[in-house]
Amino acid sequence: RCYAMLRLEQGFLPGSNCLVSVPQEKYYAVEWFGTFRRLLTPGLSCVGLDVCGACITLRSITAGLERTDCSTIVQSRDGELVTVKVTVTYVVASQLAKEAIYSLVRQDVLSQMERFVDNELRTRLQPLDLEDILASGLEQLSDTVRAPLSEYMQAYGFLVQSLVLTEIEVAPEVLEALREQVRQRRHREEAIIAAGTAREQRLLAAQEEATAAIEHGHDIARQCADMIKDIDLPSETASHDKFLEAFGAMHHSRVAKDTGAMPMPSQDDDPETATSDACDVRHASSQVNTGSYTA
Repeated sequence: RCYAMLRLEQGFLPGSNCLVSVPQEKYYAVEWFGTFRRLLTPGLSCVGLDVCGACITLRSITAGLERTDCSTIVQSRDGELVTVKVTVTYVVASQLAKEAIYSLVRQDVLSQMERFVDNELRTRLQPLDLEDILASGLEQLSDTVRAPLSEYMQAYGFLVQSLVLTEIEVAPEVLEALREQVRQRRHREEAIIAAGTAREQRLLAAQEEATAAIEHGHDIARQCADMIKDIDLPSETASHDKFLEAFGAMHHSRVAKDTGAMPMPSQDDDPETATSDACDVRHASSQVNTGSYTA
């Protein structure tokens, strides 16, 4: 591949490299007895005296966009093998054409680029579980490798236009097992959330029942306090027994009054519910009679 980009060229005239016609899609380097002299831009140029290419040597490199496909096999943290396929597009930097030409002369830059991509992918993917690798996404992985590769290739005279992770391959049976694991975890999380919601609902219902019971108790206490205020006994005849007798009489009169004012219960009404307040008042009355009631 390096030799496809880098070539030895001949001059415009047969048997001499003194005149050079540089095409638009290439850069030419002129060497004078093996020493670099200058870089030629597209067009016709006179580079000096030459006899049968003995004095002047011409080297060219393509200026167009090049593409390299490579793949890397990575073992994830949980021991699964993953094949990552990468496509890199690059071009010779116009200001660094000389560096690009002589980098290819001295070494296989494209193989070094593939090794660099391989090392970067291994460094980033090996600490991850298979599920995390698949969840990270192709675009995110591409961005993490593109920046260091661009800096690395610029030293050789190349600009990386794009680096795209085209595919992440996993064995089908491993992928199916991972999907089943994800489904089970999702069901477990949904069950935990549902249990937590039901627990919160029961707690809220219990709090509402407790609040209603407290309010009901306060209502009964207020009724008893009102009856106690309405008891009017002469001071000379007031005693504990007289007070209890008067409280019982007032309670019975109020119950009779409230019962007479209540509408007849229908067949759908619950008799226990209809008389619950009266029962509570009677209970409070019994407490007063025994001396245990506190208003």
